Amino acid sequence: MKLTVKRPETTVEFCLDGELFSRYEELTADLAEARKMALADGRLNGEPNTIARQIVGLAQEMRAETVTFTLRGMPRQEWAKLIAENPPREDHPVDRTFGANAEALMAEAIPACIVGVKKDGEPVEFTPATDWAELAAEMTDSQYDEFVLKTMSVNRGRQEVPFSQAAYKLTADSEQM
Repeated sequence: MKLTVKRPETTVEFCLDGELFSRYEELTADLAEARKMALADGRLNGEPNTIARQIVGLAQEMRAETVTFTLRGMPRQEWAKLIAENPPREDHPVDRTFGANAEALMAEAIPACIVGVKKDGEPVEFTPATDWAELAAEMTDSQYDEFVLKTMSVNRGRQEVPFSQAAYKLTADSEQM
């Protein structure tokens, strides 16, 4: 029997409309405040429900503006080559942690790991080699960091056979019935 390897994959959900996230944060804060007020005065119970409905509607809007990137780990020789080609810069603590020039490494590694982009389950035309740099330039650090973390995870993270105690318990309980 010949063994074949399927490299690990992960996804990054990316909302193209950052203003929606800002509105979500505002509404979430408004909901927390409205719930406090409703606890103090029961006559104000309608306000939290109204805000909650707005949050649900906004979440639907955000999903409509979200694309899902699929990233696949690189063969280990390719990853090692990228690390070697991008040595750490002196006086850059992040580079010491990465063992490479993190900025240069990720500029090459992220697009190399992107194997697909979907919106609403349908493929989106996206060529990582040519489209990634422009998209990344418009991202916030927080948005970009999500791609960095997921890229590191599929290339350097531990890949173990998962075990879900909750799923095991549910299936074991249902088999005993």
